[in-house]
Amino acid sequence: MYIDETGIDTYLYRKQGRSPRGEKVYDKIRGRRFERTSVVAGLVAHKIIAPMIYKESMTSAFFYQMV
Repeated sequence: MYIDETGIDTYLYRKQGRSPRGEKVYDKIRGRRFERTSVVAGLVAHKIIAPMIYKESMTSAFFYQMV
């Protein structure tokens, strides 16, 4: 059995800023918030088993709770 996990992060931040005409905006992104959606599944004999989508972090406790 092979188990794999992947995730997608959606960063929520302001993509535009203001500056005097002709100058670029350089600044740090503060207060960056993101939402992570993760997918985990197993592969047995070339068949995908037990796919699961979740919004938590994968920890050992969470993994053993799934099993």
